[in-house]
Amino acid sequence: MPKISELPPNAPQALGQMPWEIASVTYRCNIADLGSVITYTSAGILAGLGYTPVNQAGDTMTGYLILNNDPVNVLGAATKQYVDNTIAGAFTVKVLSAAGTNQGTATLIADDVNIVTTVGSGQGVRLPASSGNHPRRVTNYGANPLLVYPNSGGTINGGSTNAGVTLAVNGSVQFSSQNGTAWYVT
Repeated sequence: MPKISELPPNAPQALGQMPWEIASVTYRCNIADLGSVITYTSAGILAGLGYTPVNQAGDTMTGYLILNNDPVNVLGAATKQYVDNTIAGAFTVKVLSAAGTNQGTATLIADDVNIVTTVGSGQGVRLPASSGNHPRRVTNYGANPLLVYPNSGGTINGGSTNAGVTLAVNGSVQFSSQNGTAWYVT
């Protein structure tokens, strides 16, 4: 492939027809007061910068990208600190044991994710009285099926008042409620 210095006299016409390799770009500016011509080459500019700029498309960065602030625009880049602070406390997880054999004696769950690891025969957990449309996940890693009861006076999936539902061993279900009384499997 010819170098830019080897362009033929009709180069403007030929540029649109042939692939030309540009080895270096030269920028010239006349400074009348100095009475001389200063030449800047692309290689000299990059050397003066001390780094190679990143193109907006197609380049890959191999070093760190440091953001100076949290995002203010919907599609703005987010710092790790911003993400960590945003999700911290977003949900709670608790490992617990089932208890009781009826709604009144079942273990009350209050966390977002409830992992039940010990389940005796006929034992269960009870959903809280108020969730404010805050779903609760219940996972049964016990040795027996787990009974999940609504709060006192509540229902699950429109069933009978105060009646529990059975969650199989290794099963996991999310319960949601608009009012803390009528619970639904979601």
